[in-house]
Amino acid sequence: MEHVVGIKVYDKVVGEVGFITWGRIFHPVDMQELCEIVQLHLPKFGIQESKEIQVCNTLQEVACFPYFYEGFFEFCQKIIPEGKQYKSWQKEREKALKKGEEIYFLGLNPQQKDLIKDRLGGTISHGFWYSFS
Repeated sequence: MEHVVGIKVYDKVVGEVGFITWGRIFHPVDMQELCEIVQLHLPKFGIQESKEIQVCNTLQEVACFPYFYEGFFEFCQKIIPEGKQYKSWQKEREKALKKGEEIYFLGLNPQQKDLIKDRLGGTISHGFWYSFS
């Protein structure tokens, strides 16, 4: 797995949605814990009836979502340190992910927005969910 990964989620209401987040934070290869954490925070993005979640083999698999490039650009701006500084950076990302941060929602297409706006009394957007507590 790579440092930045794509995640696909299948929701019963809107269908397939995508996310970008950090990949090698909890384990260099096993993405189970990452999937569990993303699953836990899906309601913050309006995804409330997910059936399946998977880490993609490549970012290309989530490039079809409306805000892929915006999300990818956000992650490209962040420097991943090497050497002794890496462990500290990794622990900071781990804490942020557990709070539901640094998970970038890649948005909904127009049809998906129509499906969800009645259910939520509005629509949901793309981007990060931030915790200000």
